[in-house]
Amino acid sequence: MSRLTDWNCAPCSAGDWLQGPYVYALYAGYGFSKGDIGKLFIAGFGSSMVFGTVVGSLADKQYVAPSYCH
Repeated sequence: MSRLTDWNCAPCSAGDWLQGPYVYALYAGYGFSKGDIGKLFIAGFGSSMVFGTVVGSLADKQYVAPSYCH
């Protein structure tokens, strides 16, 4: 079952990666340097990693775990 769920999430991840060149062009259009754009991408992915992990674990504890216990 988990492999099926992983494949269902694959289009979302692919969409995230496909938007990268367009976001890069947008930042470049506003005059950001290549280094600044790289820092913005790293900050975005880093914050997603940290906050996604925290929010995901809180959601599991508050919503998913009680549904399995009942």
